Amino acid sequence: MSNLNSTRGYGVLEKLLAQKRARMADSLIPNPLRSGKILDIGCGAWPLFLANISFKEKYGLDKISPPLQLEKNQTPVIRINQDIELNPQLPFPENNFSVVTALAMIEHTDSELAQKLSREIYRVLEPGGLCIMTTPAHWTNTILRVLAKIRFLSPIEINDHKNLYSDKDLKCFLRTVGFENKKISSGYFELGLNLWITAEK
Repeated sequence: MSNLNSTRGYGVLEKLLAQKRARMADSLIPNPLRSGKILDIGCGAWPLFLANISFKEKYGLDKISPPLQLEKNQTPVIRINQDIELNPQLPFPENNFSVVTALAMIEHTDSELAQKLSREIYRVLEPGGLCIMTTPAHWTNTILRVLAKIRFLSPIEINDHKNLYSDKDLKCFLRTVGFENKKISSGYFELGLNLWITAEK
């Protein structure tokens, strides 16, 4: 495992929280989908989540240059260096992935970009594929900024937040782009401070 950080800047809890997000997302993926391809949008300088999950093919997309190679016994992660704020169109054909994840990433987008990204996720997912997002709960802004000020969380990451979305907000984005309401689920983790949401195409 590399010593590179999966998030920008420094915070005492950053690594622990990234690991918890990764475990939560991993637990939401049905085993049959693991024989396909996964895309993690906003995978970070070090693709912690992708490096530690079992999948036939792994893709990561972020505006950070590719990190060091994974260890020899790990499925390689194919990295795409792209800034979705400049170009939200995902560089993949339709119906290409069995799972697309965006972990602690959607809060770094404004509502217009979040909508465009949701549409792109729907486009690249294969029928029966799964979208998984995690994000801080919409009411945690003050808590997050206090934790960043005392360096429990990375000030760089927290100051880059554009919006904190509720499950209602995210469900609205997902329904608008084509996901059926009955195939969307959500819940909370980390003492209710974080939200997860899944949507099946």
